[in-house]
Amino acid sequence: QEAAKCPGSAPVGNGTCGTNGNMKIFQADQRVTTCSTNPELKGDIEGPYGSMAYTYTELVGKDNSLLYQVWLTKDSLNFYEAVILGNPYGRCVDGDCGYTEDRLMQSQLTTLTKLLNGTWIRTRTAQGFDAFGNVGQNSKQQ
Repeated sequence: QEAAKCPGSAPVGNGTCGTNGNMKIFQADQRVTTCSTNPELKGDIEGPYGSMAYTYTELVGKDNSLLYQVWLTKDSLNFYEAVILGNPYGRCVDGDCGYTEDRLMQSQLTTLTKLLNGTWIRTRTAQGFDAFGNVGQNSKQQ
């Protein structure tokens, strides 16, 4: 990462900013907003991420992995184009720009594994998607 992108004057982590593996911390306020007796839904939680996105987390695999997804809501997409961008395409009417579905922005899989010495480790993979232009396309392929 670039030193200019490091949070504050000190990186989060044990590395040297701009050299190796430090991180920025992002958090979502997830709370159990739905409750089900369906065993297929055990462990599922959801909640807002800021004012424009919504997150879903569910257990997958053999209860050792979490799938976390961030979705831009259709309301936030309509608001963004109509108000923030100022209706640049002329298609917004009374704040409705035609967005009818939420759009996937990020998907993360975190898997927990246990080493032979008993230590648990967490491995995370993430994919970002273009939620505004080329919807659904991996953001690294543009």
